[in-house]
Formats: sequence, structure tokens, C-alpha cells
Amino acid sequence: MIDPVTGTPDPTLTMQFLHRCTETFYRLKQNPPAGANADQLWEHHQQACAAFRAQLPILLGPENFQIFVACINQGWVLGAIDTVDLGKYNNLVNTAIAAWRSGQQQLRQMRIEQRDQQRDQDREEARNQPRSRRDEEDRTDPPTPNEGNQDDEYRSAEARAQLPDRKTQNQLYKELRHRGVAVPSDKSLRENPLVALNLIDLALNHRDTLPPSDVDFDPATAQEPPQRSSTAA
Repeated sequence: MIDPVTGTPDPTLTMQFLHRCTETFYRLKQNPPAGANADQLWEHHQQACAAFRAQLPILLGPENFQIFVACINQGWVLGAIDTVDLGKYNNLVNTAIAAWRSGQQQLRQMRIEQRDQQRDQDREEARNQPRSRRDEEDRTDPPTPNEGNQDDEYRSAEARAQLPDRKTQNQLYKELRHRGVAVPSDKSLRENPLVALNLIDLALNHRDTLPPSDVDFDPATAQEPPQRSSTAA
């Protein structure tokens, strides 16, 4: 793997390749045929060099590029890579790097195009969806807590059990709205009974701290209060 900090391959993997190439080379180099003449020894050396080259990594990515260069340098030191061939191997690495970079650029461009197409598709689908009044209300609701752990679930169930009936709740919420309190939508209140209970407590026990309402309301009866008739100017 490539180290994200240094940008170099894992030293352990590099050493494994170097050890494999070197061991293969010396295993043949140090065991020539008995009684071989000079030509036979040269042929045996060439076989050892070929065995060294057979262990080189395939040029697939940055990690393999750097390991390949390290092995070529080691082979030159051992005599497994001839000096006149160094340029050929360098060209191989440079060609592989150029091809890999070109492929990465094309891949990035393709991902950008796919992302843009998906974004345009999502926007088009959003424009085609009908917007109801409930959607608009939910979109403007203030955020409400919803942690979802067991402790909150227990408190929510306990709060839901203390809430009055739905009709009384609606009347109390209406009274709060008349007094200028920002009350979430009914959907949000049903999903967050703790918030609902706090609003109910505010309406029943702390009405005196709120601004006056333009309607009369009796929380004991929870009936719809009559709207005061306004006199014409």
C-alpha cells in the first residue's frame, strides 16, 4: 500500500520483492554446471539474469512503479541488469506512469460527469414533485430534538401519557399561537411529545407570562373560544 503521508510504498512489500529477485538470481548464479567452460558460464549468467527479471512486479499503479524502479537499481548493482538496458527499463516505467495518469484523469472526468448528471436528475425530480401545504409547514418547522436512544424513548412515552386529549391539545396550541408563541406543526408535535408537553404546561400554568391574546380562552373547558367581533373603524 502507498503511505498517504510519504507517498511511498510499504517498505515491507518493497523489501519482499527485492529479496525475491536477489534470492532467485543468486540461487542460479552460485550453482553453475560442473566443468562448464566460459561460454557455458556466460549462458548460465544470462539464465540467472532472466530469472531475476521474471520476479519484477507488473506495472499497474504507483506502488508497483516504485517497487519496479527499486528492483531495477538492485539488479544493476548485482549485475543482473546491464547498464545499456537501464534506459529501456526507465522508458517502460515512464510509459506505464503516463498511461496510468491518463486513465486516472479519464476516470475522474467520468465521475464528475456522473455526479453532475445525478445532481441534475435529482433537481428535475424535485421540481416535478407536487408541493402540499403540509410540506411547506414541515419545511419551516423549527428543529426538534430526536436523539433516538432508549432514555429518550422512555421519556417520550412518559410525556405522551401525560398529554391531554387531542381536542384539548389543539385548543391549547391555538391559544399559544394567538399569544405569539412559535408552535411547531401537528406532525412535529406528535413525533416529539416532550416538546408538546412543554407547550401544554406553558399554556396551562404560565399563561400570565405570555402576551395577551385577542380571544378569550378557558383551559378548563378546552372549548373553541368565540372570536371577538371587531368594530368597524
